[in-house]
Amino acid sequence: MTHSLEDAMTALRAGDVSHAGDICDGILAQTPDDPRATYVSGLVKYQKNEIRPAIETLVRAITLDPTSAEYHRSLGSIFKNTGATENAVQFFEQARLRDPDDARTHVLLADALKELGDFDRALAHYHQGHHLNPDDPETLGHIDKLEMVIDLSRALLEARETGATAICDIGSSRFGHPASLHLPQSSIDFVQAYKSNLDARANAYNAVGLKGAFGDQGAIMPHYVAEWIYDDYLSIRDHLPHRADGVLDIGCGFGGLVALLQLHYGPAQATQFYLVEQAEIPGAEFSRPTPNAPSLDPLGCARDLLLANGVAEDHIHRVASDHAAALSDFDYDLIISIRSWCYLYPIETYIGVVHGRLRPGGRLVVDVNKSIGGLAALQEHLPDARLISNRQDLERCLYVKPGA
Repeated sequence: MTHSLEDAMTALRAGDVSHAGDICDGILAQTPDDPRATYVSGLVKYQKNEIRPAIETLVRAITLDPTSAEYHRSLGSIFKNTGATENAVQFFEQARLRDPDDARTHVLLADALKELGDFDRALAHYHQGHHLNPDDPETLGHIDKLEMVIDLSRALLEARETGATAICDIGSSRFGHPASLHLPQSSIDFVQAYKSNLDARANAYNAVGLKGAFGDQGAIMPHYVAEWIYDDYLSIRDHLPHRADGVLDIGCGFGGLVALLQLHYGPAQATQFYLVEQAEIPGAEFSRPTPNAPSLDPLGCARDLLLANGVAEDHIHRVASDHAAALSDFDYDLIISIRSWCYLYPIETYIGVVHGRLRPGGRLVVDVNKSIGGLAALQEHLPDARLISNRQDLERCLYVKPGA
């Protein structure tokens, strides 16, 4: 039976990688210079996790047919997925030149440029992608988030240069009311130390995407740290309780997400914030100390951040992680733990306190470690917990306590 390349693509989409490879091999045995068969063969190799052969095969497909935007785009995606983001940009650019009206190419190029910290070009290509495909809400989300990241990074840069409090005008479009995020110097110092630690880890692990937003001017915050703050807020915004008199953040860092929650609820709700973090982190956020880095005081920074954004001092409660038993003294409408607790530690660490102190109708938003079956482990304790966001190495879950 004779099979076509369409049969190979159908098999590949269905997950039958071996059959797709056999079809390509049969076609290439007859016509070894067939560019389309070579291209599909490269995709098959990538699905088999044969990264280098896949790249070599796609390069050959491009050599055989250099006019194909699809071939360039696919090779760019492989480079980006394997961490070679600068190479990815080159091939996305070539794809764009060959098919300038393809919205996907502009969005893929924007994703890669954003990862490299080239915000202005990334934003331009997101806008172009939206212009070509105005019905795609995801691209609009990318635009909104990147504009926020640019504003936040610029506010931080200006604050470092002047030694003053950074003010980032977020605007009513994001929170439903006029809102500005104030970032005191202590927050800026914390983030700078955090950046130094990430840079050290990047050197150790040969990571990519650590370039700052302002190139030679020296960015305060790697763009993805700014993005974490706003992206984390966006990911939970639609799941927040209408009112939250008590909020617990386990693993609050320097308090960026909590500050956005304060803006979300606004001054009309006098929310009590309970912040859990290590009392002091010597030289690094993670367990790989940066040489000569200052000790970080996340609880102090979180306090300063909330004070700068209008939270009364007696509404800020800081709890060092080794005194977590104190959490049982309060009740909460919202408990969050982003990239902490269930992600870094066994679920049993706080689960009893969380369920016991969560008010009826209260909500828990927690990240769990995907690689060790975190959602299933969480559901052993809280069967009604469900997935709300699936990320590269973690799952963000929501639990609503019955009884409201």
